[in-house]
Amino acid sequence: MKNELSPQIPKTMPGDNSLPGATIVNVSAGQLVYYTEIISGCPEELSGDFLGKLAAAKAINNICCRGAVPLLLCVSFIHRNGSETDPFMRQLWVSMTHTARQAQVSVVRGDSKSVAGMTGIHLTVSGMGYLAKGNAFSCQKIQPGDVIVSSAGIGECGLALVALKKQMPLINLNHVCLFHEVIQDLQCVEGVKLIRVPGRLGLNGTLRQIAEASQVVMEIAEEDLPVSRQISLACRSLGLDCLSLASDTSLLVFAEQSAAQKVIQVLNLHMGREAKIVGKVVDASSFGEVWLVPASGERRLLREQSPVE
Repeated sequence: MKNELSPQIPKTMPGDNSLPGATIVNVSAGQLVYYTEIISGCPEELSGDFLGKLAAAKAINNICCRGAVPLLLCVSFIHRNGSETDPFMRQLWVSMTHTARQAQVSVVRGDSKSVAGMTGIHLTVSGMGYLAKGNAFSCQKIQPGDVIVSSAGIGECGLALVALKKQMPLINLNHVCLFHEVIQDLQCVEGVKLIRVPGRLGLNGTLRQIAEASQVVMEIAEEDLPVSRQISLACRSLGLDCLSLASDTSLLVFAEQSAAQKVIQVLNLHMGREAKIVGKVVDASSFGEVWLVPASGERRLLREQSPVE
């Protein structure tokens, strides 16, 4: 009997697979979506609960952002000798499996290796999903006239990480979010082209990479970015750029103008906070550019910055 998921020779998709996140591989009955990432942490700075939730949510969200249904996760740990029985490790594992179950995903395989002298932990999480033919979101679909919608939560994850490491008393910050349900509903909105979680690249890095991959020019209205007052004030006091902060708590959606209001309704229904049109695709470009347009003054080109995690 022929295996319906037997791999064909992979056909590369240079535009989309050059972006961070999950990779698509063609199979006979559709496509498999594969994701992997290494996450490092220190038990003295971050809790096992946080790292476990972050690892599972990153994998699930990135698979969903390709239009796929997440199926399973695998994880491996490199840690210091004797830490296998630490409460931190148990907390990490429980948090990861609990987060995965919320999206009806199983953690099917795990492995660990202890190394003498290590002070932290290196965690590799991999995930796989199934994509029915024709369901993929793609940066290749983006064209001039499309709008960019952002949910609230820009920079919250990155600032939460900074606060945890510096033991700052910032409250009510979301560290990580699961987006499988909202992305599933966005798949039903005609005119949606691409969905991304900015992640550790932040809004700056994510927009620039999408612009390069889709070969377009974008304009982002600075005053329309849904950055909370708490985030803005904290970034100012710490000398941080919120657009470069890791953002696993927000979604970017590229869509046709006619779909914008429906996208905003779906985001607000699930996330309970104000989503906005924050920019538009204005032109085609072989290089890809993103311009930040302030309320007054000259617009400026977004350039590469070191992401703040």
